[in-house]
Amino acid sequence: QVESNVVAACKPNEVDKFRMFIGDLDNVVSLICRCPGGC
Repeated sequence: QVESNVVAACKPNEVDKFRMFIGDLDNVVSLICRCPGGC
């Protein structure tokens, strides 16, 4: 739902930046969860 709101409200290049940010954030969270004591 958040992504659909972003797509509706933002320019295509801003949507691409948003998707890249979410992908990077997902990678960071995954790395933290793999660390001892993470998640």
